[in-house]
Amino acid sequence: MGKGIGLKEIWGKDSVGVYELAPLRRIDVIEAAKAEKCSPNDFLKEVDQTMRRTPAMSWWVGC
Repeated sequence: MGKGIGLKEIWGKDSVGVYELAPLRRIDVIEAAKAEKCSPNDFLKEVDQTMRRTPAMSWWVGC
């Protein structure tokens, strides 16, 4: 059985999208911040602080 098959049967194939997420590299995040005219260092610092405050993600930053 493929990914999302059960959901498509419940809600219809046009109402369900199945996506595969790829991990972001640090350089990808830096480039995206620059493209949005945001300081990459400030953005990464905020992401780190937010992840530390989020119990479900604290494992990610080694808390």
